[in-house]
Amino acid sequence: MEGERLRKHDGSDLFHASFLAAPLHGRDEERARLTLALQRIQVTGTPEVMMISGRGGVGKSSLARWLLDQARGEDAAIGEGKCYQLNSEIPYAAVARAIRMLTLNALGKAQDELDQLSQRWLDLLSGHGSSITELVPEARHVLGSSFAPISVLAPQGQERIARALTRTLEAFSGLGRPTLVLLDDLQWADEATLSFLEAFIAAPPNNVLLIGTYRDDDPGFDCVPRRGV
Repeated sequence: MEGERLRKHDGSDLFHASFLAAPLHGRDEERARLTLALQRIQVTGTPEVMMISGRGGVGKSSLARWLLDQARGEDAAIGEGKCYQLNSEIPYAAVARAIRMLTLNALGKAQDELDQLSQRWLDLLSGHGSSITELVPEARHVLGSSFAPISVLAPQGQERIARALTRTLEAFSGLGRPTLVLLDDLQWADEATLSFLEAFIAAPPNNVLLIGTYRDDDPGFDCVPRRGV
């Protein structure tokens, strides 16, 4: 695993980026490092990006989901989205799936918790709720539906949506109770999802651990977070 901290101008941590190559056999060391990443964000709230690479079939997704299971047992908010080769033209598809999972899980909580989430989410979106509800209709049960529509195809609309998506992940989290998001098979990600990754790196949301998996034997894919580091 390689790790590097990106820092703000004042020297404080911006976020921590890690890259993990998934081997064919033996996972104790990798699981220990994943556990440390979870513990770091639980204690500090500093956002983190972790990329797991390897050939197809070596168990990248299983390794990532192992960490999600550990975090779920400690009451973290969990979202998961998978990129599909045949659906690579659908904007933000994997991110929308992850937020749908977060939303549906939240809808099962007590009303006072749901009210707190609604207020926090609306505050973070600053009036751009349609950026989320257009992609995740289920979010209307938390955010309401009185928002002006926005085009997911217009360049300005894509910038707003990318920012709204990163802020949405923060809405589900809190210090000691992070949000973990898995984006699986990023080598098949659509351009909008890759733009989201760049927006996440540019303004990483607090208390969020973003995990990505991708095949490192795909010559056409360049890991966006590695470019950022």
